[in-house]
Amino acid sequence: MNDISVDLEFTPNPNSLKYVTHPPLMEKGAANFSEASAAEGKSILAETLFKIDGIVGVMIARNFVSITLENHERL
Repeated sequence: MNDISVDLEFTPNPNSLKYVTHPPLMEKGAANFSEASAAEGKSILAETLFKIDGIVGVMIARNFVSITLENHERL
Protein backbone atom coordinates (compact mmCIF):
# COMPACT_ATOMS: atom_id res chain seq x y z
CA MET A 1 0.00 0.00 0.00
CA ASN A 2 1.31 3.46 -0.91
CA ASP A 3 1.25 6.33 1.54
CA ILE A 4 -0.97 9.25 0.62
CA SER A 5 -0.64 12.73 2.07
CA VAL A 6 -3.28 15.45 1.88
CA ASP A 7 -2.65 19.09 2.79
CA LEU A 8 -5.34 21.74 3.13
CA GLU A 9 -4.95 25.08 1.36
CA PHE A 10 -7.36 27.98 1.65
CA THR A 11 -8.53 29.76 -1.51
CA PRO A 12 -9.65 33.34 -2.15
CA ASN A 13 -13.22 32.01 -2.24
CA PRO A 14 -14.33 31.57 1.41
CA ASN A 15 -16.72 28.79 0.29
CA SER A 16 -13.97 26.68 -1.32
CA LEU A 17 -11.18 24.57 0.11
CA LYS A 18 -8.30 23.00 -1.80
CA TYR A 19 -6.80 19.66 -0.78
CA VAL A 20 -3.36 19.04 -2.27
CA THR A 21 -2.50 15.36 -2.68
CA HIS A 22 0.69 13.39 -3.01
CA PRO A 23 1.02 11.28 -5.01
CA PRO A 24 -1.02 12.90 -7.80
CA LEU A 25 -4.58 11.70 -8.42
CA MET A 26 -4.42 11.97 -12.21
CA GLU A 27 -1.67 11.94 -14.83
CA LYS A 28 -3.01 15.06 -16.55
CA GLY A 29 -6.10 17.17 -17.02
CA ALA A 30 -8.90 18.02 -14.65
CA ALA A 31 -12.57 17.25 -14.07
CA ASN A 32 -15.00 19.85 -12.79
CA PHE A 33 -18.43 18.87 -11.45
CA SER A 34 -21.00 21.51 -10.50
CA GLU A 35 -23.62 18.99 -9.42
CA ALA A 36 -23.80 15.38 -8.26
CA SER A 37 -25.52 14.11 -11.41
CA ALA A 38 -22.58 15.31 -13.54
CA ALA A 39 -20.19 13.09 -11.57
CA GLU A 40 -22.27 9.92 -11.86
CA GLY A 41 -20.27 7.20 -13.59
CA LYS A 42 -17.32 9.55 -14.16
CA SER A 43 -15.68 9.93 -10.74
CA ILE A 44 -16.20 7.78 -7.67
CA LEU A 45 -14.38 10.40 -5.59
CA ALA A 46 -16.69 13.22 -6.73
CA GLU A 47 -19.78 11.04 -6.33
CA THR A 48 -18.75 10.26 -2.75
CA LEU A 49 -17.97 13.89 -1.91
CA PHE A 50 -21.36 15.05 -3.19
CA LYS A 51 -22.99 12.77 -0.62
CA ILE A 52 -21.70 15.14 2.08
CA ASP A 53 -24.35 17.70 2.94
CA GLY A 54 -23.54 21.19 1.68
CA ILE A 55 -21.08 20.34 -1.11
CA VAL A 56 -22.14 22.00 -4.36
CA GLY A 57 -18.97 21.68 -6.45
CA VAL A 58 -15.98 19.37 -6.86
CA MET A 59 -12.94 19.89 -9.06
CA ILE A 60 -10.37 17.12 -9.35
CA ALA A 61 -7.04 17.97 -10.94
CA ARG A 62 -3.66 16.30 -11.18
CA ASN A 63 -2.60 16.89 -7.59
CA PHE A 64 -5.55 18.50 -5.82
CA VAL A 65 -9.24 18.35 -5.09
CA SER A 66 -11.17 21.59 -4.65
CA ILE A 67 -14.50 21.45 -2.84
CA THR A 68 -17.08 24.24 -2.92
CA LEU A 69 -19.66 24.52 -0.16
CA GLU A 70 -23.05 26.16 -0.21
CA ASN A 71 -22.90 29.87 0.48
CA HIS A 72 -24.13 30.35 4.02
CA GLU A 73 -24.65 33.84 5.31
CA ARG A 74 -23.31 34.38 8.78
CA LEU A 75 -25.57 35.91 11.40
